[in-house]
Amino acid sequence: MANNLVIYLFYFQLCRSHGFEFIEIDLNMDLEQQGPFDVVIHKWSDLLAAPSDVSNLIYDLQNYFSNHPETIMLDPIASVCTLVDRSRTYAAVSEYSKEPNSCLHIPNFVTIPENTDKHPILTLLKNAKIRFPIVCKPIVAHGSSLSHTMCIIFNEAGLKDLKSPCVAQQFINHNAELFKCDEKRPVNAMPDDAIISSIVRKLRTSLDLKLFGVDVIIDNITGLHYVIDVNFFPGYDGFPNFFASLFKLFYQVIEGKRGDCFEEINGNHQNGITRNGISHNGVASQSSGQK
Repeated sequence: MANNLVIYLFYFQLCRSHGFEFIEIDLNMDLEQQGPFDVVIHKWSDLLAAPSDVSNLIYDLQNYFSNHPETIMLDPIASVCTLVDRSRTYAAVSEYSKEPNSCLHIPNFVTIPENTDKHPILTLLKNAKIRFPIVCKPIVAHGSSLSHTMCIIFNEAGLKDLKSPCVAQQFINHNAELFKCDEKRPVNAMPDDAIISSIVRKLRTSLDLKLFGVDVIIDNITGLHYVIDVNFFPGYDGFPNFFASLFKLFYQVIEGKRGDCFEEINGNHQNGITRNGISHNGVASQSSGQK
């Protein structure tokens, strides 16, 4: 905890030395009274996944940014909404995987509605070309610890344990190794770096996201790389010099350099890959003298 505090203080001092101030946004107050902002970095994915009783708050946020197009969001609410819903995420990734010469793959999947009986489920799986075993995950990908749970169902009898609504995904034999990919250098032995770079670049552009992580597995027979989840603003625990990279991203975004924001940190592009075995508040950056 003490080390984290030192890192945060160093980061804030680094930003301040370049003319930027960080403030914490209070969502219970009028944003107009707290701005103007150059960049807003947020972890509102849990908020977007919350029940409809926060819809007014979401509307106010969207309205503010519509009225202030000069304020940059990391990342746009519309893009984050895609990642909140696994069905939408998988559908988007699936479309990109169909492009010619794509090295981006995703296991076959299907959405199983709530209270679906066994025989309709079998039909859905058959139509999606999914065989047992299958991996089932909640549709809502953020909002609670349950969002990150999953179960493996090995046969028809196991369907009694399926909790719908959910997304059923073809199980890929991958020697129980999961690679979490960011956008920096490798931490452990890893999958093909060129393939990971291509996957990250494609998803970054197509999903209009900068702060995200990708879960990748490798088929132990074919060697194909499969994307099995995309996460908004992950922990970046295995990402070396994350705060330096985050500052570089802020600086380039504010200066209007919207290209590959992480590539120039060390003069080349490397992917942060770690082997698996924030609250609802936003943080805003303001240029000194603008408030």
